Amino acid sequence: MNDAHEDPDPPPRAARLQEETTSILRMIVAQASFIAVLLFYLGAIYINQYYRYFHLSLDSLNLSFPQLVLQSLQVVRPPALLGVLLAVAVLAALWMRTPSSRTWRDHLGRYSTAVSQGLGPLLIVVGLTMAVLWRQLHGYAWIAPLVIAVGFLLCSIGIAQVGGSAGLRRKEIVLFTAGICAFWTLIEVTRQVAREDAMEHASSVCRWTGVIILSAKPLSMNSKQITGSESEQCQSGVIEEKLHRKDGLRLPYRYTGLRLLVENGGRYYVVPVDWEVSADPVYVIRESDDLWIGLRGGVQSKS
Repeated sequence: MNDAHEDPDPPPRAARLQEETTSILRMIVAQASFIAVLLFYLGAIYINQYYRYFHLSLDSLNLSFPQLVLQSLQVVRPPALLGVLLAVAVLAALWMRTPSSRTWRDHLGRYSTAVSQGLGPLLIVVGLTMAVLWRQLHGYAWIAPLVIAVGFLLCSIGIAQVGGSAGLRRKEIVLFTAGICAFWTLIEVTRQVAREDAMEHASSVCRWTGVIILSAKPLSMNSKQITGSESEQCQSGVIEEKLHRKDGLRLPYRYTGLRLLVENGGRYYVVPVDWEVSADPVYVIRESDDLWIGLRGGVQSKS
């Protein structure tokens, strides 16, 4: 008697659906982790470049991971978003597949190959030349890696027409190089945005949040006595005043003429209202029982 050998039953539909869902979730988690790390790194670059203008380092601020990630959003500006959307649209048009229109697809493939073979290497050479002349770009250093990245992307389009494993390996190397140059571009754009934001913020110190300090003993600040309106005090720096009362005061020294740069972990980074980047320090005030720190609105512009 012959035994009948039957094929095993295919997996149930629910099991296949669960496997597909798990695979999708893993991909989403991997992409989200990569984006979080990228935002953390860009946020750290932004904060470091921004506060370097005020003579502070990233380590001295002791910021947390979420704070650095949130700071990376400062780079997301409408021009940057528009540029990314245009780049994605162009690349999608070049790589799109349209089986129902084979002729159009063939024409597009031949045209994109011709353009990429001629323009791609040219852009790479131009970008490398700009990288050599780095210091002469004056705030637009990010253009050099961007041009190189675009050049490698165009080269990858031409390589995509080459079949076989050799063409695939060459395309992977070219795309990897383009990705590195794109990441380089993001770093340079982040640094430039941070420098510009810091310079703009420092141009209106008088409008920052005002700080009043009451202290039990004199503080080591370059302070002076002055009287006048708040608008006049915006040109006079830190003001020290000793308060008097018959029964005495626990915190007799009052300091005004200060503006808040940033606060984190009980430390207040303050500057004089007439602060200048090339000459004046940033004072770090720590919360303690011998200090009272109050905040108030800065001077608002008449407009």
